[in-house]
Amino acid sequence: MGVAWLTYIFLYGPLILVFWYSFLRSGTAGINSGFTAHWYTAAVDSATVREAFLNSITLACGSAIIATVLGTVLAYGLQRGSERARAGASYLIYLPIIMPSIIFGIADMIFFHFIYLGTGLLQAGLWTMVIAHVTFELPYVALLVYSKLRSLDPDLLLAVNDLYGNGRKALLHLFIPILTPTLIGSFLLVFTLSLDDLVISFFTAGPESVTIPIYLYGAIAKKGVTPEINAIASILVLASIAISLAGTIIRRETRQAS
Repeated sequence: MGVAWLTYIFLYGPLILVFWYSFLRSGTAGINSGFTAHWYTAAVDSATVREAFLNSITLACGSAIIATVLGTVLAYGLQRGSERARAGASYLIYLPIIMPSIIFGIADMIFFHFIYLGTGLLQAGLWTMVIAHVTFELPYVALLVYSKLRSLDPDLLLAVNDLYGNGRKALLHLFIPILTPTLIGSFLLVFTLSLDDLVISFFTAGPESVTIPIYLYGAIAKKGVTPEINAIASILVLASIAISLAGTIIRRETRQAS
């Protein structure tokens, strides 16, 4: 039990300190410094911070939607393919997950720069970030959906065929209801991964597409850790927690309804 508590302290202690310092008036642990919500107000009032939050949400939503759709299609293709094809494709799916983010980000940057020089398309900006995020989010969705498809009873599809159900009816009345909790969980997972990503975003961003992680990195490099940065980080942590709780509630309600 003691080891478990030490593990919890090690995991959540830094987060608690971030919240603590974000409310201190002086930004230090002084006894008489007092508490204030000024740093949260300053963060919200900053046009740069608001733009960074908007870019982060736009990037996370756009890439998560695309990755969920493409990952589901890929998972269905793997399910329908032969064992040999699945074995070969699995290595390609795992590669973006196990590859270091900095290598992935540099490779994306070089690729987009090469395309831009040759065609004038894909200049560094929000679109290049969306494409880069989809490439590392897609494997997570594909693996989660594929795992769910593998657990389905094959007789269910045979029963649909016996009841004269075509592919569209099988999709609407079988696959979508069964996969809905998995799809919601996959979307929220990759949304959170995109929201918190720094490395890949840093290498594929343009001057007008700064996200919150990039803003925090630049601000810390220039001014160090300030109370305002603690406040912004606290907001980001609370957003991640809220997304996780919402996903858990939605999945539970969807399972009960089905």
